[in-house]
Amino acid sequence: SHAGVVKDIKVREGDRLAEGAVILVVEVRDAALVSAPPESPALVAPSQPALQTPMPAQGSVSEEPPADVHFPLLVIGAGLHGCSAALHLARRGLRVRVIDKDHVGRHASGVNAGGVRRLGRHLAEVPLSVASMDMWHHIEDLVGDGCGFEQHGQIKVAESESDLAKLQARAQQVRDIGFHHEELIGQEELRSLLPAVAPHCVGGLISRADGAALPYRTTLAFKHAGERSGVVFHEGAAAQGIE
Repeated sequence: SHAGVVKDIKVREGDRLAEGAVILVVEVRDAALVSAPPESPALVAPSQPALQTPMPAQGSVSEEPPADVHFPLLVIGAGLHGCSAALHLARRGLRVRVIDKDHVGRHASGVNAGGVRRLGRHLAEVPLSVASMDMWHHIEDLVGDGCGFEQHGQIKVAESESDLAKLQARAQQVRDIGFHHEELIGQEELRSLLPAVAPHCVGGLISRADGAALPYRTTLAFKHAGERSGVVFHEGAAAQGIE
């Protein structure tokens, strides 16, 4: 390598780099030391596959529709709920714009444990969580991507007989409102499912069809499905007020 001065940076964080793209321009202090021709003082990106899920540059916008197209609906925030709301509205024939001060999935929707569960939901949320779980088991039909979803069940562990009694009461509450996905299991089945569980644990409450997904991939899948349905996304665009 040779000494030089960076004169210009041609890319910003999140830009997609293709083969041959100029990254930065360097002025070499001693041109005699340079083996490359003096008319080519630019570093270029090496030949490599482009990133599949790059962070967009600030101010990026989906393909813009004609100026005379009116969008009666605006969604503020491009997390999973915002992208999902926009997608479902668009599929019902409405024109939707989504804005986000950063980019899709930048905050909690893209960075979390990825749990997909009905287990332990507030009783008022149980019907919605059951309907949602059915959608998760057919998520590829909805957004064209499996979203990394896996069904492996979720378990709430009872460390004592007192805990087990509370879980038994909880399972009964769920049955009383017409649902049967939460099941009480004993110590033997608990150990078969969770071999590393502490020896003193006596049982648990299981929801067998629950699982987990990849949060960032999921949020992007909803965005891309929305775009295919006509949703326009403005990333790097903060809402400053509502008039």
